[in-house]
Amino acid sequence: MTMRKTDKDDAMIDALLQDVAKISREPDAGLMARVSADAARAPSIPVPPPARGIFAQLGEVIGGWPAMGGLAIAGVAGLWVGVAPPASVEDVAATFFGTTETVTLWDGIDILAEDGLIDG
Repeated sequence: MTMRKTDKDDAMIDALLQDVAKISREPDAGLMARVSADAARAPSIPVPPPARGIFAQLGEVIGGWPAMGGLAIAGVAGLWVGVAPPASVEDVAATFFGTTETVTLWDGIDILAEDGLIDG
């Protein structure tokens, strides 16, 4: 059987890998003793506590997640009442301030009815 160039290269690689497998992977005892001695002489450095983000600090000041949840719900409810107030809120506002004004943002224009925005 004739050896091609790739077979010769494979045989060389196999021989090299067998030689490498014979090498001990354990560190020298002298090296380990020197590393241990250096570690014993090293000063102890205190580890600072992990840095907290601004939102974590703000949440702690406010009162934690229960308080943050209450603030979020109150904010959403306030936005909802401000954008689409119930009729009773409009009546109370009219009683206190005298009159109410209605502003039409899209004067007679139905945006969803424009061509291309609704299929069908």
